[in-house]
Amino acid sequence: MKSSEPSSRSVAKHAQITAAARKLFLANGFAGSSMEAIADEAGVSKQTLYHHFATKVDLLGAVVSSELTDLSQRARLPASVEDPTRLRSVLLEFSNSLVKTVLSPDSLALIHLLVGEAYQIPSLRDSLVEGLPAGLFDQLTVLLRDAHDRGFVSAPRPELAARMLLGPVMSFMITGGFLRAGPIIQPSQADQEYIIDYFLTAMRFGSGQSPRKEHE
Repeated sequence: MKSSEPSSRSVAKHAQITAAARKLFLANGFAGSSMEAIADEAGVSKQTLYHHFATKVDLLGAVVSSELTDLSQRARLPASVEDPTRLRSVLLEFSNSLVKTVLSPDSLALIHLLVGEAYQIPSLRDSLVEGLPAGLFDQLTVLLRDAHDRGFVSAPRPELAARMLLGPVMSFMITGGFLRAGPIIQPSQADQEYIIDYFLTAMRFGSGQSPRKEHE
């Protein structure tokens, strides 16, 4: 009985084509990269290319998925930490990793391409939202819920607490990278530490006390 799982050769070919598409999309833009040129760059026939990707939009979607998977792996958070000091360390590592990855020239070039194409290709919008901010919010929410349960922070609504932390960090990425025409400006280590420490203070670091209950 044949396995329904794709063969290692098929998976490798898929990745080979996706990498070629990514290279050409960044160099020539989405509209300026033909399927024929992508096939040539990948070293495959057009028949093989269309076997893996029916349309160029599908191929762009695969590039997006690959990038978001890579980002989530680099900026991954644990679901739990053993003490408040470790919580601060993990959040700071997360901020550093996120900023470093997203504000790299290569990542910014791809983000600019994807944001521009998302206006023309509605399906990309959901992919971007679900893969980038939503994925990060989910990871932070899980960690902050556990930290709340352990009494390290007071975050009875961890999903909103996650937004409170990610907002300042992402503002640096937007103003220092996404929207800049000039050189990229990354937040300093001191700035990131201030954001994390201020956030933890706002969450009543170590108290485990809900602000609402405090006034009841």
